[in-house]
Amino acid sequence: MTTQSLAARVRDWLPRGQPLPEEIWSSRHNGFVTLLWVHAVGLAVFGLIRGYEWTHAVAEASVIAIAAMGATVVRGRATRAVIATLGLMSASGILVHLSGGTIEAHFHFFVMVTLITLYQSWVPFLLSIVYVVVHHGVMGTLDPGSVYNHPAAVQRPFLWATIHGAFILGASMAGLIVWKRNEDLRLREQEQALELHDTVVQGLVAARMALELEVPNRRASELIDATLAEAKSMVARIMRAASDQREWRPGDFVRQEGATLVGDSAAKVHPDE
Repeated sequence: MTTQSLAARVRDWLPRGQPLPEEIWSSRHNGFVTLLWVHAVGLAVFGLIRGYEWTHAVAEASVIAIAAMGATVVRGRATRAVIATLGLMSASGILVHLSGGTIEAHFHFFVMVTLITLYQSWVPFLLSIVYVVVHHGVMGTLDPGSVYNHPAAVQRPFLWATIHGAFILGASMAGLIVWKRNEDLRLREQEQALELHDTVVQGLVAARMALELEVPNRRASELIDATLAEAKSMVARIMRAASDQREWRPGDFVRQEGATLVGDSAAKVHPDE
């Protein structure tokens, strides 16, 4: 296997980083902002329980509160996601610091990196991995006791920072697989929607042309019937494929609003015409 073919296989396996729909992205981002506020309060309380002065505990927690506000008020998806990512990873770092570098507190980094994959964007994900390595290496050098609680790591902080980063990257593989799977499903849904649209539009255009050319009405009716049959068949295939992913329940297909014919809709918009 050549280097180029190997690189191509890796690219095919990795997510593309396609932007999420606005509704989904906003819902997940708002969840992260809420999580930041929960951490801001929780870390302040944890610091007090650990015996730190209230000024110290509040100062540490305020970093997360500032991140929560920044992730709310700034504009642009990318910037908001970066701020939220930095805030969540900083929450992990502060937790480790307040705990005295206990190994159990380091598990918080694993949880945050996994959650950040829900952005389905490469910038936040890679930023979270880099944060772990830089934080463990720099803080492990400047203040070893705030990051590590065993001699081997205290003596070689950057080595252990790399080890931690590698393990977190490995633990993130499941998140990358789910991310890739979600992208493939969304892409397939878009392809199916386009295929269905083209089938219906082309069939209706052909029927209209038959009517305009004064072809016998039977031909136009045949074209319309064939178009409807193909559309039904395509929808059935889509539903069968979707049934493999979930179990449908009563009420799943209840419309929020009644169907409106195009002619009726136009009449409502232009009642005088």
